Amino acid sequence: MNKVTVWTEEEDWSERAKFLNNIKSFDHFFISYLCIEPHAFLHAGFLLQKHKDSFENKRVLSIGFDICKELILLRANPSSVTVIDTDEAAIESARSLASKIMGNSPIEYILGDANDLDVKTNYDTVLMSQMDYCLEDEVYSSLLDGFYRRGVKEVIILTPSIYEFSLNPYKIVETLEFFLSAVKRVLRRSKYPSATFRRKKSYFEKIISQNYQIADHFEYKYPSGREHLYRLVKL
Repeated sequence: MNKVTVWTEEEDWSERAKFLNNIKSFDHFFISYLCIEPHAFLHAGFLLQKHKDSFENKRVLSIGFDICKELILLRANPSSVTVIDTDEAAIESARSLASKIMGNSPIEYILGDANDLDVKTNYDTVLMSQMDYCLEDEVYSSLLDGFYRRGVKEVIILTPSIYEFSLNPYKIVETLEFFLSAVKRVLRRSKYPSATFRRKKSYFEKIISQNYQIADHFEYKYPSGREHLYRLVKL
């Protein structure tokens, strides 16, 4: 079994925009984010700890919006950061918030689909952080192929969407919990209108290594899940 479809609740994007619009200052933002999504700091911290050199003085394209990730990413001193997302309300709120708490924000927010992005900048690094689980295999491959053809040298992927079969007792328990949860959601499918995907580790790595070489892989467990952090380099 290479891929499992998981049915989930749709996110309330209006609530995300409302949260961003209520932020008053830089400190207010970080304190508020610590209260609602403390794991965001953990993930961003690992991104910088493991791959700061992939962002430092680099032109970075980030797929999928998360302003906490983007503000922390600035600590790596990238030459530019461009963020693309399909959520219009959140993009507008992010632009407004970045301007409010940072003045002339070095982050550019673009509304659109990464597959249709008319790239006018030659990016060095692409960051795909915690958004790949909503992508079909063909879309995933198409994105990476597009980055390759545009000359992107590195792709950093942070994903919670992988499972693997292993004799490790902790991973056996994790896998059983995941499959039982997936079965439950399939049986109650009418309550979960959105579909996301979980892929077997070997299958996932086959998808991402068609044009890029896997230069580094790191995984870590945290209270609500397990993350896999990949660094891909152009062949």
